[in-house]
Amino acid sequence: HVKRPEDIEDTLQMTLLGVVPNLSKLK
Repeated sequence: HVKRPEDIEDTLQMTLLGVVPNLSKLK
C-alpha cells in the first residue's frame, strides 16, 4: 500500500494533535 500525500498529511496532523496537548501539559 503506497501512501498518498494526503494520507501522509493526515497522519502528520493526527500526530500533531496527539502531541501538542501533551506538550501543553508539560509546560
